[in-house]
Amino acid sequence: MSVEYDYEYIPEEYLLHQLEPNLECYVYVITCSVNGKKYVGISNDVGRRFNEHCYRANTYDSKLSRAIRKYSADSFVVETFVSGCRDF
Repeated sequence: MSVEYDYEYIPEEYLLHQLEPNLECYVYVITCSVNGKKYVGISNDVGRRFNEHCYRANTYDSKLSRAIRKYSADSFVVETFVSGCRDF
């Protein structure tokens, strides 16, 4: 079984710039339960970040935003995979 990844590339420098040094942060995966596509992100508050994705879905035009509009936020599962300081 092969896994299809559908993502938008965000440079690592941009992601790390958004986080303060020594601040605990998390790598998370948002999975659409309807089609199995995944979005990987990094944040210091995963619940808040997913809520931001849902709130901004009506105004942003990203693949994740379009999927949230199409399937609704209830169709997504958020999992945290790695936690630690910014330099993990």
